[in-house]
Amino acid sequence: MAQLEKMRIELVERLFKKLELKFDKDEDGDLMARRFEYGGFAQVILAQVNEEFLKFSICAIDKDMPRANWGAALAACNDWNGRTLIGCGLVAAENYDTDPTAKVLFIGSLYATQITEEQLEDFFGATSHFSRRFFTHLSELDLI
Repeated sequence: MAQLEKMRIELVERLFKKLELKFDKDEDGDLMARRFEYGGFAQVILAQVNEEFLKFSICAIDKDMPRANWGAALAACNDWNGRTLIGCGLVAAENYDTDPTAKVLFIGSLYATQITEEQLEDFFGATSHFSRRFFTHLSELDLI
């Protein structure tokens, strides 16, 4: 039987190593991995963990979105977010008033104080799967 463990960043480190993802750890203890696959999407995966929360933020890094597409992308994100239960799409810019481009993020969040390695791997797999579907959908709409 799988053993429950406290939610902590070391679990994600083990998962990334198992999946052979190269990653860095920042000064806050968050992990950042890069994966280059999935129909031309280059992904950056940011993992943030505290005692009861895990968040995977996945960004299609080679897909900057011009300002002209922001409104349509927000509408597509709202539509996606209203129809699905896994993940959340959003448009992100450093400065919404002046930036000429933005990134589109897909975020998968999990609230739990304990998790098994298998559950973590399943959650990451589901988040990755739905991020691919989300970015493919936006690409088909010519938004990214």
